[in-house]
Amino acid sequence: MIWWAVQVPLDSTGFVQRLLGKPLIVSDSEGKLASGAFYLQDILHGGIVNRSDIAIRVARILLESIYGKAEAERQDPLVAEDKGDHWVVRGSYNLDRKLEGPGPFVIAIMKKDCRVTDAYAESVMHVDPRLRGIIGP
Repeated sequence: MIWWAVQVPLDSTGFVQRLLGKPLIVSDSEGKLASGAFYLQDILHGGIVNRSDIAIRVARILLESIYGKAEAERQDPLVAEDKGDHWVVRGSYNLDRKLEGPGPFVIAIMKKDCRVTDAYAESVMHVDPRLRGIIGP
């Protein structure tokens, strides 16, 4: 008899477990990893990052890791936009671009495998109106 078990990968930071709060890897009774576990998750549930709240949790972890807790709190609320095969999560700080300096944090996360394809913080610089024709709108 062959049975299947689901395992949560252990890593030194606990990132995966904190991130998703659910198992990712499937193995059989002989301990062999099932090929295509991500593929199966994609088919059954729309990927491992299949909901906006998961995308926001991933973005928050990365935002805190890169910029610190204070910046993460300043970016609240984070908003996830569904782009088909990925999420774009954007922070809310200085979204209207009224202030010069730091702007919203932006991260793109693939639904299928949680791969981050883009991550950056926008900056706002107000340009002298006389220079706008030279450097753009």
